[in-house]
Amino acid sequence: MARLQILPLPEGAGDDRPPFALVVDQCVPQRYAVGAGMEPVDPWNEVAKKIGARGVIVMPDTVEIPANGLLPLLESSGEEELIGAHERTRLELCDALLLPRDTTWRQLVEAARGRQRESAALAQVRIHLGGREFTEQELREITSRMVADVKRPAGSGA
Repeated sequence: MARLQILPLPEGAGDDRPPFALVVDQCVPQRYAVGAGMEPVDPWNEVAKKIGARGVIVMPDTVEIPANGLLPLLESSGEEELIGAHERTRLELCDALLLPRDTTWRQLVEAARGRQRESAALAQVRIHLGGREFTEQELREITSRMVADVKRPAGSGA
């Protein structure tokens, strides 16, 4: 199956975008005549014109263009990248929790647990009226009586 590659070309003085040539390898060059007395047409030349290539190279062999290859990676780049992301995350958490940047992961987890306990404690609201603390059930009953009183038509005594 044909492979398409880009061959970068040196830039000229009037180039408004980087010049390139289209390279088609693993493909037999083909030309066909559209009609009697007409020039043979190369379909790859038409493609090259449409995409703005300066030219096209078609060959049956396989060719590797260095500019299209993968960049060499360091042996441990994946591990280093993971460690870098891990460290960035730790620092972002330190900043978000307003903790020193030398806080360890274990300390971060403990700080988060502590804040979670604080939030849970704040969520428990106690109501004191007239020196008496009311339970949740008592508050529900009082609230439902208040709602019933509001809904009761005016002038109907209880």
